[in-house]
Amino acid sequence: MWEHAAATADEVRSLIRVQADDDLSRGIVRQAVSDWDVAAVGDSGRSLDLVVTASDVERLIASGISFDVLVDDMVRAADGVRASYHTLAQYETLIAGLAASQPTITQLTSIGQTYEGRDIWCLEISDNPGVDESEPGVVFMGLHHAREWPSLEAALDVATRLVNGYGSDPEITALVNGQRIWVLPCVNPDGYVYSHDQGHDWRKNRSPQLYGEFGVDINRNYGGSYDGFVTGEWGSVTQMATSHNPGFDTYCGAAPFSELETQAIRDFMEPLDVSIAISYHTFSRLVLWPWGYSTSATPDDVLMSAIGTGIANAISQHGGDGTYNPQQSHDLYATTGGFNDWFYGYRYYESGRNVLPYTIELCSEFQPSQYQLQRVLNANWEGALYALNQAANVQSQLMPWVSPPVLTVPPTDLDGNFTISWQPQNPGASSSMCFIREYAGLSVITDDAEAGGGAWTLLDMSVGSDLGHSGTHSIGSSLLGPGISGMTSAPLQLAGGDELTFWAWYDITRGNDAAFVEVTANGRTFDILEQFTGSSGGWVQRTYDLSAYAGQWIQVRFRNTASLSTSGSQFYVDDIYPVASWGSISTLAVVTSGTSYDVTGRSPGDYYYQVRGWDSIQGSSGYGELQRVRVLDGWPLGDCDCDGSADVFDIDAFVLAITEPATYAVAYPGCDVMQADCDQDGTADVFDIDAFVAIIAGQ
Repeated sequence: MWEHAAATADEVRSLIRVQADDDLSRGIVRQAVSDWDVAAVGDSGRSLDLVVTASDVERLIASGISFDVLVDDMVRAADGVRASYHTLAQYETLIAGLAASQPTITQLTSIGQTYEGRDIWCLEISDNPGVDESEPGVVFMGLHHAREWPSLEAALDVATRLVNGYGSDPEITALVNGQRIWVLPCVNPDGYVYSHDQGHDWRKNRSPQLYGEFGVDINRNYGGSYDGFVTGEWGSVTQMATSHNPGFDTYCGAAPFSELETQAIRDFMEPLDVSIAISYHTFSRLVLWPWGYSTSATPDDVLMSAIGTGIANAISQHGGDGTYNPQQSHDLYATTGGFNDWFYGYRYYESGRNVLPYTIELCSEFQPSQYQLQRVLNANWEGALYALNQAANVQSQLMPWVSPPVLTVPPTDLDGNFTISWQPQNPGASSSMCFIREYAGLSVITDDAEAGGGAWTLLDMSVGSDLGHSGTHSIGSSLLGPGISGMTSAPLQLAGGDELTFWAWYDITRGNDAAFVEVTANGRTFDILEQFTGSSGGWVQRTYDLSAYAGQWIQVRFRNTASLSTSGSQFYVDDIYPVASWGSISTLAVVTSGTSYDVTGRSPGDYYYQVRGWDSIQGSSGYGELQRVRVLDGWPLGDCDCDGSADVFDIDAFVLAITEPATYAVAYPGCDVMQADCDQDGTADVFDIDAFVAIIAGQ
């Protein structure tokens, strides 16, 4: 079923190094080893350290790729140092002992349990643990990947030094008193028991998967980058290091946050006030920061790279574990679904708070000897101290994202001249200008692609006549090599009971590639309705209940993703309903001062407005939700509350108009009591009741 068989738990695995000294050879190597278990990338991408089986070696030899064997048998090599690392039970005893030794500055909490029922422990270290005192927060995490044992030891070592040094070491005491520090040394305890305690070479967690496989790479299972780019979403795959194959070590799971471990971390981390987060891994001697999915820089890249470089220098200057190189994560290789991209993106775009997350790749091997391990811990303690000392200054140096301003518009207007206004959501963010966008001429259609793809924003997807369901055309992509394509609809407000329906045709390499249909209500967080892989065998219809989004403005997105080793990922859609087809979408103005804008000269009809903020440092906020203005040629008869519609919401106003007209005039300024003259006899009175009922009943 898969392109090449995944290794079994007990199959002998070796660590090899492949040299690729030029762009051509690097391309050949990466094509051959796409979705393989990449342990490290060195020498500016000129070498790859790979964990391989005997069948993998045969494939490399057949591809004409030479390599050096670094470790013949990963498990046998680990056996020689296994006793130098704590068992899970020993670790749990140690962390509980730390909490008990200094109860006034510690709080030990299980943030959740794994598939096999083990606790994920977090030790908070602060002078008032559990209390939000608006202090800077720092997080240390270890062991996302089961065989990366030093990552558990490094996080545990940080906790041990902080707790034991409190009260005797002035620097440590000041750091603990002035910050909230959370340490999660082992976020994958099931995997650790299977790898360390039970003696298997293993990377993932241990949840059961399809086809008898086990485990998800939990550092590929977090959500997307939250910046709205299709390439940053969970499950988007263009290079190595992320896979949709349940048998591969980099399997990203069935959906974002499908795993109990990532769910627990998400739920724990989202509300915290964190300035710096460090996640330990092995190996490569690197300090990495977002983005991992793209070469583009984050809005906070200047400070993030400066502090990342400082952490790397602090570790390197200690001299115990060699030189650590600071770099953006994508420079190592592209990944999606990682902790760093998700945590940075979520904090920045969704919650309006900044955080600087880092991955530290420890050591020059997976599991160094006890002697070398201590050198690793000593050196990385210096990096942790540097981060802790920087955390207090981070928030003062960062500018939060300009959240979409809150827009206010008149619901109705009689002459086509009106004012829209807005207020910032997060006044602490600087906004040097605002953009006003107007939508008009809405039609809700079934898009059969015959008129082109004008209702969609297309990324490497196109309208073509190769395939068609109801006619000769459809919209889609054919990825014969690595790539990501997508198409996103214009915004549409859903009514209760709306369903999304379309026809799809796909032929997708099973286990390597996938396509998705997704929906978003904010332009950043996309909910996956279905994932497609394999072959549809022809056109198939899909229907989805969208009642959960009733009343919201939503956008639908189709996404197709293919890996380096794909043999083809073809995905086409047709006859899509409901689709918003707008007669015009235009930017009315760029406002550089003030918080309002006068719209003039609009003829009767419905107009919709959005506003987004922008500043020179953080860029654009993205547009907020659309707000409607209905321009009328006079109020409809029976529209007693003057909202532009005669409906059941006018009943109270109608009763007031015919019984207490003076009170009505005060309660509904600008409305005429004659709106209640539904029988049009020149008087608003009780004789209008039958006519009013007929109007709101639609007769």
